[in-house]
Amino acid sequence: PSMLIRGYTSLSAGQSPLIVVDGVIFGGSISDLSTSDIERVDVLKDASSAAVYGSRAANGVIIITTRKGTSEKPMFNFNTYHGIQQMGKKVMMAGGEKYVQKILDWRSIIGQTADPAQIENYLQPLEVQNYRDKTYTDWFDLLTRDAAPLSQYDLSVSGKTAKTNYYLSGSLTSQNGVVIGDDFKRSTLRANFSNQINEWLNIGLNASFSHRDYSGQAVEFRERATFASPLSTVYADKKNNILNMWP
Repeated sequence: PSMLIRGYTSLSAGQSPLIVVDGVIFGGSISDLSTSDIERVDVLKDASSAAVYGSRAANGVIIITTRKGTSEKPMFNFNTYHGIQQMGKKVMMAGGEKYVQKILDWRSIIGQTADPAQIENYLQPLEVQNYRDKTYTDWFDLLTRDAAPLSQYDLSVSGKTAKTNYYLSGSLTSQNGVVIGDDFKRSTLRANFSNQINEWLNIGLNASFSHRDYSGQAVEFRERATFASPLSTVYADKKNNILNMWP
């Protein structure tokens, strides 16, 4: 996601607003924060932001206040949700017969030779032609999910005494994209702690940790799935399920 507070303020410089978390300028991305840890969000967009933060507030300021303990007894909170993601509309791919009419004829016109494996697959009886319900290969369908799962778990404990206030939390997000291999995971930890030592001394700690995992190997499927032949053999190596579509 991206945010614009005051519109475009420069032709070449960045447009992102300044993010301040618990009074400290935040150098990371707003996606590093767990929404369950946020108590309040304030937006400064006028001269007041420049008066406090100077030129860095040219694109506006987002002030985020995280949660703290509110009860003398320890409070445990656990939230979770699960959902699915689906494509709004799938692309309908041409079958083998239409592919032969439109593509292989075109190849012969320009002097290209069809892949022998494609010719063999086309000439085979329909019941042994390919591996997906005895139909021609639909690469778009092969590389996408009908329902991609999404889940998030949030756990926190908080409390306060006459001199001490604490808030500890952890969050785990797991998201699979509609494209097979397009997977994302995020884990966050937060610790807010303060203690009134005496009348004039208060010590505190606001610490956070975030790890985002984009290691899923998503296929650049749109172009490849659109132009891949429905007569192609799906697997170059059936034993190891190696797709024949790319190196």
